[in-house]
Amino acid sequence: MIKRVSFFILVATIAVLLGSCASSKHSSTYGGSYSNPTSAMFGDATGGSFVPDNAQRIMIYNANLTIVSRKPDTVLVKAEALAKKYGGYVLNKGTGMVTIRVKADQLELAMRELESFGKLKSKYLYAEDITEAFQDLNIRLENAEKARNRYLELLKLAATVEETLKVEKELERLNTEIDLLKGKLNRYSHLVDFSTIDVYVKQRKQPGPLGYIIKYLYKGVKFLFVIN
Repeated sequence: MIKRVSFFILVATIAVLLGSCASSKHSSTYGGSYSNPTSAMFGDATGGSFVPDNAQRIMIYNANLTIVSRKPDTVLVKAEALAKKYGGYVLNKGTGMVTIRVKADQLELAMRELESFGKLKSKYLYAEDITEAFQDLNIRLENAEKARNRYLELLKLAATVEETLKVEKELERLNTEIDLLKGKLNRYSHLVDFSTIDVYVKQRKQPGPLGYIIKYLYKGVKFLFVIN
């Protein structure tokens, strides 16, 4: 009886300690390495080991642009081919648009080539700082893995079916949590490595016969008053 009471006290103690560790973001550090491939392009002082004291930032860079062309379908096909050219892939496509992903360190080159496919109407480049979120996920993952190791040791001490089931339930919960955390970290890493570009293509309107007459008449009149 004393042994069983001690066992459950030990389980409760581990649970309290784990809760305490999870509540503190400074309870551990991420000792892995991480490089930001967009550092050279955007002047971000990143690369090397990931230091959780905000000495460097982990950024996600994405963009979208709108192009006007006489042949929108041709532009979209060329955009799809461009994705492969710059180490990426087509994410999705629809009428008059395509979303592609390219290697983050190739984003600037890819954007320049896309602009050459027609007349550029608009262009946006935006960034998301995920440093704190990335750090938090790593700390939670480390704590969860430490917890799993403790419960695996505790499983060896279980003397009854009840004790075994209790520990196995905690292990199942921790395994699920670890899988979810790893999945989020992998997604973040992928979004840092690959930049997303939304490409919108609009049909360039062609003037009719009368439209051409008015167009060139306007240019002639303008020339009389303004000389560039």
